[in-house]
Amino acid sequence: NDGPVVEEENPISILENLMDDEMPNAPDEAGTTRRAPLPVGTLLSVPGWELMVIDFLRGDDALRVIRSSGQQVEELPAGKEFALAKLFVRCTALDSDAHDIGLTELFITGNSHIAYGDTLDGIPQPEFLYEDMYSAEAVEGWIDALIPVNEQDLMVVLDLQENNADRITRFFALEEGVSVSLSENFSEPKPNKIGASINAPAKVGEQLITSEWEI
Repeated sequence: NDGPVVEEENPISILENLMDDEMPNAPDEAGTTRRAPLPVGTLLSVPGWELMVIDFLRGDDALRVIRSSGQQVEELPAGKEFALAKLFVRCTALDSDAHDIGLTELFITGNSHIAYGDTLDGIPQPEFLYEDMYSAEAVEGWIDALIPVNEQDLMVVLDLQENNADRITRFFALEEGVSVSLSENFSEPKPNKIGASINAPAKVGEQLITSEWEI
């Protein structure tokens, strides 16, 4: 086997490192745009959670970790590959309730401006999405995404909004130097009239544009 060896990390040592006073902490407003995402290895604290990207793999390296679970993976579509992000997650809620993060709240994106959600159920282990966590509990686990092989500027997106609380959106760089700036077409959408009337719905293949959405 000429591939790199997948080493089992010690979760206890990782948690101890994350308690180190020298661990870089993100300022309150850091990582709020894709132009300036949080650098790799930065610990983010938001109401209810602490998160940090630990590792990132794509292509053959990601597939090797996925296959190490012992489960068969179907042949990938042409032009596609897996991306894996390993994260440290700690629940910091101050109540006694169970809390979890779902796949629509933590996902991968890149320069195509597409949200790539977790696609593999239960692998690679440990997987923490939708798993109940209580105050002070911490986990180190993976999220995956099936992405185009030419996708660049990859980031993890945290997008939280619970009940009437303010929405929290933060971006984590998965590699050094990652930055994405929106073009004028994205930053200044021009709404059209397609589908504006119940008597003239949008047809298959037509793009409906509002001030907030393109569908």
